[in-house]
Amino acid sequence: MLTRCDLQEPKTFIRVIAGLRCMSPEQLGWDTTMKLYQQVGDSVGYTEMVSYESPEEPLRQAIYNSHWAIDVTIKNRVEKCITIRTISAMRAAEMCGRSTVIFEVVKLADLLKNGSDAE
Repeated sequence: MLTRCDLQEPKTFIRVIAGLRCMSPEQLGWDTTMKLYQQVGDSVGYTEMVSYESPEEPLRQAIYNSHWAIDVTIKNRVEKCITIRTISAMRAAEMCGRSTVIFEVVKLADLLKNGSDAE
């Protein structure tokens, strides 16, 4: 059953909604160091896309099949890693609270180097 929302201060509500609309993805809690890593059609090329702009199926359904490009800072240097598989995704679909996602990853440079050796 739906109940009517009685707004005592509609201007405050409008300010909150407008404020949320003006916030950056980082301010809204998105981790912009993680991007979906997807193959481009049937080609050998790949693209990176932030998850909140992805037109793909909901990530909740594809969490074990999605690959991610993750920027990791090590000794003031950014390394890009690619997830190979999801090992565990306990409570990852929850919107609030704690969850743990464990990935098996490889450095992108190593992946590209080994890929060129295979040719």
